Amino acid sequence: MNRNGYPRRDIAEQIHGHGLEAVRAALEACLGRHPQWLERSRRALAEIRYDGTSIVRPETIAARKAFDLAATGQTRAAADRLQQAINNLEDPALRGWFMEQKAAYLHLTDPVAAQQLLTSAVNKNGFVLKPAAGVAPAKIKAAAVQARAAAEFLAGAYQDGMALVLGVRALLEEIVWDEERTDNAEAGWQRLGQPLGFTSTRPEKLYGTGPDNLWALSADRHAVTELKTGCTTDTIVKKDLDQLGGSVRWDQEQHPGATPLPIMVHPSRTLDKRAPQRTDHARRQDRSDHREAGGVGLEHQKPPGQADRGAARRARGAGGGVGVTPAAAGR
Repeated sequence: MNRNGYPRRDIAEQIHGHGLEAVRAALEACLGRHPQWLERSRRALAEIRYDGTSIVRPETIAARKAFDLAATGQTRAAADRLQQAINNLEDPALRGWFMEQKAAYLHLTDPVAAQQLLTSAVNKNGFVLKPAAGVAPAKIKAAAVQARAAAEFLAGAYQDGMALVLGVRALLEEIVWDEERTDNAEAGWQRLGQPLGFTSTRPEKLYGTGPDNLWALSADRHAVTELKTGCTTDTIVKKDLDQLGGSVRWDQEQHPGATPLPIMVHPSRTLDKRAPQRTDHARRQDRSDHREAGGVGLEHQKPPGQADRGAARRARGAGGGVGVTPAAAGR
């Protein structure tokens, strides 16, 4: 930045290493329409030439034609038109979304086929409508080599080091103590597992049962996580521990060969007096490890978006930075 706080060269290079304050300064200059910013923006845009014609994606055209057909009562033809677009889609999530739209048209003439199609759509995109009969939870499988999986994800998601820093910071800022943003926090925790090389899912969101988040740490080890980022109580109450215990049992039923590692992200480290002081899982760990498992296997820790670097380093040394006790992580 120059002495007036306005950019003199590429913004990404200029804010490199200066943290969020530099980003905020650039945003304030842009959104505040500072005169020098406007002048430099006009210069940068003066030589830009836009395409003379716009580009509409083929699946968008297909969706519109399907709607026009359905509006005239030709719902079967509408479903067939969408299928033509689905056949040419490579993105699984997008395929699942269009399959859901096709099921909506198909339901008007063949409800059974529509339900079957929704079952297939959920396998492509877990956030589409679920069939009336429900969906069996999919088994998760850990990456063969965690480091390789992490490297491949990072290389595909971020173009350079600056994009990586900004992307990860934005991700961590989603995981905050805020009762209005619990869904964002759970989504952020799921995405956090990907750059670490873990298979990461949200069973409760996908299937209406199971933990908030499930990481496959290895072929025989799962991190079963309940996030209480919207909690305002001063203690960890019984129902929260019961929920974590139920999620552990769910993982044991779904993945008999894996050992669950129970994790709770909670603003308090104090158990409510009515809450169980130890879980069955912790007792089993005691017997197998011949050491104290640390109460219920929980550790108070700020969400990543609010944790200081020293705490992050200590957490990594203790158990991978996921808020578990050293005893539980040492297995």
